[in-house]
Amino acid sequence: MRHVIIIVVSLLFVNIAAAKPVIEELEKFERDRWSEGLHLLVGGGANFGVYVSDAIHQDIGMGPVLKTEVGYFFNDRLAVEWSALIKFNFVDSWQVWDTLFSLGVRYRFEDFGGLHGPFMRAFVGSVVNVLYFRGDPPPGYADFSRVQFEGPMVGVGFGSMEETEKGTVWYWEITATGEALERSTGINMSADVPVTDGQSSVDDHSQLYSVYFTMGIVAF
Repeated sequence: MRHVIIIVVSLLFVNIAAAKPVIEELEKFERDRWSEGLHLLVGGGANFGVYVSDAIHQDIGMGPVLKTEVGYFFNDRLAVEWSALIKFNFVDSWQVWDTLFSLGVRYRFEDFGGLHGPFMRAFVGSVVNVLYFRGDPPPGYADFSRVQFEGPMVGVGFGSMEETEKGTVWYWEITATGEALERSTGINMSADVPVTDGQSSVDDHSQLYSVYFTMGIVAF
């Protein structure tokens, strides 16, 4: 019986060793063949935004972007993902710090037009937009050093993936988002501690539209 157990265990280890290259090959994430499971994408780039309300139409210029996406890939075509994006802009003497949290889907198309691993993303979520005043505050916010806006957002993106000689998958993406700024909170600093002045509704149809160009890698 002992010899049988030794033989079975030996065969098991031999089979596992033989199957390891196959498993690693199946789990390898490629630009045009996504592997199942969790994957992390990280990247950065630039954004350009426009703020629109009943009384204002204001370009907010260009600024940097950082983003991460954690996706569960069901197969080599479809994934659901959770995303966080931070972007910064400067308007005159004001600084805008925008944080977006979203849930969406990612779909890969067949290669076309010279693009490898082209994909599209669609997502919805919420936004926290903080406006820091470095000079004169906008009308209605003269008593505060900053204002925090919140509301829902939607977005869509398109891009493609490439692969380096060492096998690292990287991507580029063009994304557009729309934010509805529905709630605002005035904030002042007291002994380096932020003090809020309650939350109120924003009734001037404040919206922020942004376009992004980002590049990044599939971290795992």
